[in-house]
Amino acid sequence: QFFRLAMDSARHLPDLPDAARRELAGTVAHAAQLAGDVDAAVAALRTARALARAEPLALAELCRREGRLRERARHYGQALAWFTRGLRALESVEGHEAQLLFNRLKAARGAARLRQGRLRAALPELHAAIEGARRADDQETLAHAYYLMDWALTDLGSPEVEEYRGKALEIYERLGDRAGMARSLNNLGVDAYYEGRWDEAVAYYERAREANEAVGDVIETANVENNIAEVRLDQGRIEEARVLLQDALATWASAQSWMGVGMATANLGLCALRTGDLDGAAARFVAAREAYEKIDARAEAFAVYALEAEHLLCRRRPDEALERVGAIRARAKEIGVGPALLAGLQRLAAHAKLQSGDRDGGLVRLDEALALAGQVDAAWEQARCLQTLARVRGAEGTEAADQAAALTSRLGVIASPVIPV
Repeated sequence: QFFRLAMDSARHLPDLPDAARRELAGTVAHAAQLAGDVDAAVAALRTARALARAEPLALAELCRREGRLRERARHYGQALAWFTRGLRALESVEGHEAQLLFNRLKAARGAARLRQGRLRAALPELHAAIEGARRADDQETLAHAYYLMDWALTDLGSPEVEEYRGKALEIYERLGDRAGMARSLNNLGVDAYYEGRWDEAVAYYERAREANEAVGDVIETANVENNIAEVRLDQGRIEEARVLLQDALATWASAQSWMGVGMATANLGLCALRTGDLDGAAARFVAAREAYEKIDARAEAFAVYALEAEHLLCRRRPDEALERVGAIRARAKEIGVGPALLAGLQRLAAHAKLQSGDRDGGLVRLDEALALAGQVDAAWEQARCLQTLARVRGAEGTEAADQAAALTSRLGVIASPVIPV
């Protein structure tokens, strides 16, 4: 509100330099972005760009910020277009400042591809950003690129991730960048979650939430709440998860952040599925896919297909579930499906086979799912496979049951979901 008052006052100062007006408009955009007011941020950046037409460096930076805004709203195609426009603005500009901005735009393009689920397509952009940032000693961009590379390599199940993990947080802490710290802490929480270190994951998420609240970033605070809710949901603490998800959904819906709306809605559908509300779950899953499809978030949309396959199995419709799983697997490489999701798909395929009476086929797929989960130490996926294996083998499944119990105890699970076999 104060920055807007300043902009209104500036209109009555004809001698105020354009650079000062542009900086003020950019500040308004930043404050609006943190507050989740996307329309106000877009309008302010449009004003700033109009004042930067003759200044390529300023224009490129504003294009980067516009792209970042679109990325936060989960319009990834639009974000890529703005980042590319920024790079074009720099084509005839030389010097250290231009190189710094070039590196930031390359990292931003990598981030947008990563968020589209195009993990491998993101890697060349991120490598270029890292090398450029190292040469320029640009610690801020280097930290951002490290954070993104950690994310990409973790999702790909690559052992190269150890070269990058934790480096971003070290730099952000040294720089005193709380927003960067929040992103890195959240990322480390996601890593810990998928690797079965759930207490550690929640600790990272709580620190990330505190950092986001300190800088007033309501959108990212909602993201962290969603992530905490995912842990609680898998632990069987459904009502605790539901409260967090409803708060996150309200924030994202007010900001028209469709990726967030999709995530929270899908997880609320999972809450319904876990409590036996099959109709409510189905409606939530459809709504989540529609939110993702608004922004062409293919990987996330296909993750919902997997939840819908589980829903079909709960209704004992194995043929439809198997068809849904097959559709995801057919496009796995295109949409960047990682080993953990592939393991989950194979487990669902095993359930479908078992429900159809094909015990041998089901057991083969369970073994394959366990192997895939083991590649990335996906403890929760391993536990669910072992639980099913124990149920199918009966008296011969004691070892699998013991292994599953050890894993769920470590993860703090108080109630495991059961899919009919």
